[in-house]
This record gives sequence, structure tokens and C-alpha cells, in this order.
Amino acid sequence: MDTTTAVIVVLCAAAVAIYLWVRLPQLSAGHFGRVILLLAMFAMPIGLIQVGISKSINETKKMEFCTSCHEMEVYAISLHIDDPEYLPAVHYQNGLLPRETTCYTCHTDYTLYGDISAKFNGLKHMWVHFFGDVPGPGELKTYTAYPNDNCLQCHQGARRFEKKSSHTTKGVTLEMLYSNQKSCVSSGCHDKIHDIKNLGQKDIWGTPEFELPGVLKHAKPAADDPFADEPAGGAKDPFGEPAAPEGGGAKDPFADEPSTPDAGTKPAGDKPASEVQNVDDLFDEAPADAGKAPDAGQGDKGDAVVAPKDDAGDTK
Repeated sequence: MDTTTAVIVVLCAAAVAIYLWVRLPQLSAGHFGRVILLLAMFAMPIGLIQVGISKSINETKKMEFCTSCHEMEVYAISLHIDDPEYLPAVHYQNGLLPRETTCYTCHTDYTLYGDISAKFNGLKHMWVHFFGDVPGPGELKTYTAYPNDNCLQCHQGARRFEKKSSHTTKGVTLEMLYSNQKSCVSSGCHDKIHDIKNLGQKDIWGTPEFELPGVLKHAKPAADDPFADEPAGGAKDPFGEPAAPEGGGAKDPFADEPSTPDAGTKPAGDKPASEVQNVDDLFDEAPADAGKAPDAGQGDKGDAVVAPKDDAGDTK
């Protein structure tokens, strides 16, 4: 329920309450009036409570609410990792999900929004936050494995998802993904998530609204260290502009591999079409004078070329 609807309901309830208060003597005099008053005594509070709960739940779906606990601030920072291989970061930075409700969109089954068991886990979170020992950055764990349904709410049935070769080969099928037999975030798949413990070593895109905790501020590898990890910029951006295939052939934007250009000709570049060499010519027999050395007595302009001599006077 949005704010406008909630305000309208509250105003209507207030108007009814005022009317009942003014008409109270007349209503309480008759049996029918007393029934109306009895219903209003219970129905109006229940309705207003429902409005309040609905409004509160909508507010808790916002990222601002999720990061109001200091232990969750690092997860907001991780959305700025400058590496397209990190799943939450690439979705957040490319606007693939609503930024205002980023946390809820990817965790629709968690704590407050899940089943009864998940809601009890949410109460445990509250107890630990106010009275317990809160785990350090990177020590928080989910109660259950991340379900594929949270990914498939957007990707199921999408052409790019179902045409991906890695979703139909190497022991992975769409049926396994749709039935949660194979996790989307399993090792070797989309296993780079928040990576909080190594957050201090990552390049950051933009300006996060929270400061990185001191315990995570590790020194980055030196740029000239031959054993240092490849910088984040070396990863291929899956959402970047696709490179045009060699030879000008059309590229399927949903396919993993670019379409194969015509192998019969070599790309012309800036040369005119008459000078383009056919690939088959590379395997023809060489001309009779192909192995003959150029005339050593003539330079580029017809001048005589004098062979250099060493100190002893011998010709090199």
C-alpha cells in the first residue's frame, strides 16, 4: 500500500469516528446502533493496524532500511566493486534491478519476507543486533543456501539466459537450474558475490555512502609485482559494447560466440578491393623468381650500392 492510499484510509477512519462520536447518544439508544458501535470498536482498529503494517513492510524493503544496521553497511559498499564478475555489483551498477530496493529484490525469501521459519530467524537477527555479539565484517552467513528462485524471478524464460551455452552443457541443464538442483552461485558459476573479507583489496566504482571499516583497509598489491593478481579492469564486462567480429559479419547478441566471418577473403582494411589477397593464393606455388635475391647492384633509386668493408679491407 502506497503512502497516498494509507493517508486516505486514515482520514476516512477519522471521519467515521467523528460521526460516531457525534451520533453516539442516538446510536446507543437502539439495538441496531449498538451493533454498529460494537463493530466499529473492533473493525476500525484492525483496519488501521493493517494499514500500518503494510506501510511498515514497504519501508523495510528499501535499501535505506537494510543498511540502517552498521553491520550491513559493508554490503552496500560491495555493490560498488569495480569488477563485472561480481554478481551483485554488476546488477546494481548497470541498473538491472531497482536500486532503492536492491537488497529485497535479491533476498525476497529472507527473514521478514520469507516463511514462518525465516521470520523467526529475523527475530534472532534483532536479538543479536541489540543484545548479542554481532559477527565481524564478512562473518555473517545465511541460514540456508541461496535459492535459484531469487535469480529466476527475472531470468527464467529470458532468451539470453536460456541460450547461454554454460546453462546447457558441462552437466548443467535448464531443468536443473529451474528445479534448484544446480545452484546459480555454486563454485565455477556465479560464485563471486559480496566477498566482504577482501573488500579492501578491490577497486571501487563511484562513491559509496559508507566508509570502509578499518579492519578491511588492506594495502593493494603493487602494480609492478609480477605475482600480483590481475587488476579488476582486466575482467571482461559482460554488459560492455560487443566488439565487431572480424570481416564485418553479423553478430548474434544472444550467442556466446560471434558469427564466423567469410574465410575466403582477408579483411581489406584500407586497401582497395583489387589488392585484397585471396586465402587460396597463399597455398599456390611460389613464382619462379620468388626465391631470387634482388639485384645487389641497384638501390631503390638505381644508384650503385657499395658493400661495407671491415677494418682489414675485406668485404662483408
